[in-house]
Amino acid sequence: MERRKTAQRAASRGRGGDIFEAVERLDFVDGFGEIIRSAREKLGLTQEELASLVQEKVSVIKKIEAGSFRPPLNLARNLEKVLKIRIIRELKDEDIYVTPPKTATRGVTLGDLLSSKSGEKEK
Repeated sequence: MERRKTAQRAASRGRGGDIFEAVERLDFVDGFGEIIRSAREKLGLTQEELASLVQEKVSVIKKIEAGSFRPPLNLARNLEKVLKIRIIRELKDEDIYVTPPKTATRGVTLGDLLSSKSGEKEK
């Protein structure tokens, strides 16, 4: 963990470091909400009981099962342990695509306006 933070800091300062080290290599499997719901029901647990086991609010469990909320990594790991399932997968290199930052298009600045005004006065 500390190595990754160091790499992020180094990359942000522009002094070496590999930008790809900062890319998160974990993702959720497709349909993770349905997998969680199915495993919970198979164990005979209610959403309230599961929430209590993983020390989370029932509303969060409902959102996760509906697929409208991606749990933080620590909660996902707790769910995996309690339900004996796998919902986190490690990404392969070919799964990762880094979108380059958009280059800002420069609009008119205050300096542009001032220089055009002063150019008009000189005429």
